[in-house]
Amino acid sequence: MNIFTNPKDLFKNRRIVIFGSYHPNNKPVLDRLVTYLRQRGFQQTKLAIDIIKIPEKIEEETYEASILSEIEEIMHTVDFNLFILFPNNNNSTLIELTSLIKSLEFPVLREKTLVIINRNYNVSMLKGLLEKDKVYTFFYDNEVEICQKSYVFIKQNIFI
Repeated sequence: MNIFTNPKDLFKNRRIVIFGSYHPNNKPVLDRLVTYLRQRGFQQTKLAIDIIKIPEKIEEETYEASILSEIEEIMHTVDFNLFILFPNNNNSTLIELTSLIKSLEFPVLREKTLVIINRNYNVSMLKGLLEKDKVYTFFYDNEVEICQKSYVFIKQNIFI
């Protein structure tokens, strides 16, 4: 069977990484998004935390910088980056997103990056950044919308 007869064959090797807060209220939503996308054929869908390889012996002063460096590398090598912003606890996600947007490679990665924002999130400064850099965004009210919009976005941009 070739890839043109079964789209799921094309989907299963696409690397998708999901960024979001791992706060106890938010992590289950991220886990369900991973499951949702995998059930639709995107087998290489992972949370950023599941990909990061931190050296066992690392100085405490350089720990955060080491993590950010690893995340930046991941964002530039996967097929899709999904950023989920919850109503709270988004500090690390915002740093990761800003790092990607301000990277020299972002013009190439724009078509493969989606920011999904809770409708109750205060986006004042973030909105300016997202509009200025023409980042694909979607505002959601519930978890179902997060899953559906992520899936549709990936399907629409898989050949770009």
